[in-house]
Amino acid sequence: MSQKSTQKEKVQENETEKEKETTTKSNKAKTKKTGQFSKHLVCGICGELFYQTVIITKCLHCFCGGCLSTYFQENDNEECPICNVSDLQVKNFELLDNLVRDFLLENPEKERKKEILEELNKKNGFLDENKNNKEETEKKKKKKKKKIEKKKKIEKKKKIEKKGQSKTKNSCSICSLSGNQIQPIKEYNLTKLPKSLFSYNKFERGVLVKYLEDQDFSFQDMWEQIMKALENGAYSSTDAPNFHNLSPNDKSCESCLEGVVSELIYSYRTNIPNSELPPKITKRQNCWYGRNCRTQKKYDHSSKLNHICEQTKK
Repeated sequence: MSQKSTQKEKVQENETEKEKETTTKSNKAKTKKTGQFSKHLVCGICGELFYQTVIITKCLHCFCGGCLSTYFQENDNEECPICNVSDLQVKNFELLDNLVRDFLLENPEKERKKEILEELNKKNGFLDENKNNKEETEKKKKKKKKKIEKKKKIEKKKKIEKKGQSKTKNSCSICSLSGNQIQPIKEYNLTKLPKSLFSYNKFERGVLVKYLEDQDFSFQDMWEQIMKALENGAYSSTDAPNFHNLSPNDKSCESCLEGVVSELIYSYRTNIPNSELPPKITKRQNCWYGRNCRTQKKYDHSSKLNHICEQTKK
């Protein structure tokens, strides 16, 4: 009896060991299978099981909603963290959430701590509730941004106005450029006639010089008369078409000065009464092209026709 009992015990022990081996193998296989399965349920950002899964429809990469929201905020762009695809459309992916839920029923030890999940929930900008908060925040940001931009525009406008005022004080009234050799027109000391006077018409230049000599006027005397006439509005815009609305206090740079002086002397010349000029000067017919005539540089042409007039023929 004792031998039979011993043999029976040995058989039972062998069976128990076999059962243990089978269970161990089964558990190993299950663990291996679980590990392989869980790989497909892991977020590409945090490396943990998906929570409130979202999918990028363009590339089909999936992430935890909270992880992807945080990634977008921290990187200040909306590109896929894995493949960098842009112009994204992100949607909630409940199918993966359900798979994770089923997986956790069999593997509860894999579930993350409650505090971590709550934090992810707060960060998830793809939930409807969080979306509303996010939209509200974005509205506030946009409003603040507009306010800042408006303030900047006002400041910029003020700077431009200030610069314009400064420019008016220290720049040429004709070309608006600033520089050291800028002075009011009335302070100009006219010691000689500009070379380009009357478009280089030497005959008309001689007529003016002779007139000034007869009147016993110096060039500076003429200039002072011009300034008085300018101040009193005696020269209309048609008298000086290239320099409208000039005043004696307007400033001119050295480059523009010759043109200003020539134009004002032309206006002075047009206002000299015919009675104060020789008949041979006043009896000349007007040139069709007037002051714009390109032939007036030739003495023969300019002596026969008057060029102190506006163009009448095109």
